[in-house]
Amino acid sequence: MSELIHHTDESADGGVSPFDTVIREIVAGEDVLLASPYITLDYLEGLVNDTASWRLLTDMEAWLDSCPASERETISEFVAHNHGRIRDVRNLHAKAVIGETGALVGSANLTRTGLGRRDELGVRFDEAERIAELREWFEGLWNESSRAKLDAIDERIRTSSPVSSSAKSSGPTSISSDSRRVNASLTKSEDTTQRTVAADTENEDAHRRLIKRVGKAPNRGWINQHFDLFEELLSVTGLTEDDPILVASIPKSGGIHITINNRYVLTMMRPTRSQTSFILSDDTEDLDELISQTTKHERFSDTNDEPSPHLLAFGDGLERITNPSFKRGWLKAILSEVENSAEKARWRSKHEPVVYRAAINHDYRERVLAEAFGK
Repeated sequence: MSELIHHTDESADGGVSPFDTVIREIVAGEDVLLASPYITLDYLEGLVNDTASWRLLTDMEAWLDSCPASERETISEFVAHNHGRIRDVRNLHAKAVIGETGALVGSANLTRTGLGRRDELGVRFDEAERIAELREWFEGLWNESSRAKLDAIDERIRTSSPVSSSAKSSGPTSISSDSRRVNASLTKSEDTTQRTVAADTENEDAHRRLIKRVGKAPNRGWINQHFDLFEELLSVTGLTEDDPILVASIPKSGGIHITINNRYVLTMMRPTRSQTSFILSDDTEDLDELISQTTKHERFSDTNDEPSPHLLAFGDGLERITNPSFKRGWLKAILSEVENSAEKARWRSKHEPVVYRAAINHDYRERVLAEAFGK
């Protein structure tokens, strides 16, 4: 049997939250599986104290960024203390409390605001078959993800703004996650398809050049992962397609180049078709060793009092960027370029909007990949 859970006039006027009531009934003395990207820590602590055992799926970046700076260290300590019980799932949006004999799935996060101050909706289940299905879903995500990376959490706290993420002008250091990346397509309306075709016609020359260049990549997966990196770069910096310091180009000399503030920050198929170049801050961990392993090393000229960054090329760049310290060095150098931005990039006239579009518009990216490599 299933039951809709929502606020009544009584609960909305200061009464007990029906969400809290149901959750506490579900968790009492049971093995509990929790999923929520946003969490009020003291509420979670009280909840898990009532369980026989518990595990949690969350998005560490979303959780940390939604909390005041004064609470982030406490969250980090809680995660460290319960390291084996928590998995970091990037872009998690599901909210679920799954016990052995009952479950609640809905829109409310495990926050005091979500459970007590917003009009949310949930469904309570007590059918054994449905609960087993929910637990199977949880276990699938659990097995595909990894423990939260404690050093990356500390680094994000250190580089985060004291205000919430919605008010920040530039992003903090990202936390790498081994969880899967969701990239599902949506059904297009006829009107949307017509507008897309019209826009594609206007940029047909650039589109053809992009397909030709993408087709020179080692394989479809390789270039797709590089577009993912460009998308992450955009997410962290907050740069938009019309930002004058951003240049995404398809140079005649080969490759696809991403430039911020007149410096390369990410290049694909440069200097050879199977290589990737990254900008790295001068204080990147093990930089000297990385330089000794690179196929090409360039040092940017100093433009201020800070040590200039480096540009390093690797044939195994996609493997390198999974290393947390390497990624921190890359993102730190990128954010430094944004902070020291010029009024306009020298090569802005070379900017190709189709490259930006392939990074952020997954439907368009799939079209490019299909035309370059075949379906």
